[in-house]
Amino acid sequence: MVRISGEMAKKRLTPPWFSLGFGSLVLELSQSIGHKLEMIKFEETLSPLNPELIKNYLYVAKGGKKNKGKTKKENQKKSEEEKYILCLQCENKISRPIYRMSHQGSFDHTFLNPAGDLFHIGCFEQANGCVVLGVPSSEWAWFHGCQWQVAVCGQCLTHLGWFFQSEKESPFFGLILDALI
Repeated sequence: MVRISGEMAKKRLTPPWFSLGFGSLVLELSQSIGHKLEMIKFEETLSPLNPELIKNYLYVAKGGKKNKGKTKKENQKKSEEEKYILCLQCENKISRPIYRMSHQGSFDHTFLNPAGDLFHIGCFEQANGCVVLGVPSSEWAWFHGCQWQVAVCGQCLTHLGWFFQSEKESPFFGLILDALI
């Protein structure tokens, strides 16, 4: 909770928890940290000429943390970790880009099934949004030495690909790229 006192208490700007003006401003910020409650008071002069001070108030008021010292590459990696690969049908979170992997020299593969349907699949170490169905089979296995099971979306049950496993290699998912966003 942020309380604004003094002259600025009369003005309400967007967002409602923060007002900016000239002169002195006292903010009381109640910030819950675990089970402990802390009161923080600030008394500073805010002005458009001091954007760093304004930025600090915004971070504290939102309870955020500054990314001091992080490189652009580290921030981009963090951003990649937060992204999801979704089911095209229902937008359920299926996997993450960081779980892409290469199998037999490539991430993506194109195969025909016995019915003549063409599938363009990508390999993933994990697909926590999938449910694996059926008994493992080695019939028409696309990857030598692997058994496969059908993988469907855990939310809408749309067929998203296959789960492959073998005695020699780590298990992985072969997901139909056209069924994902």
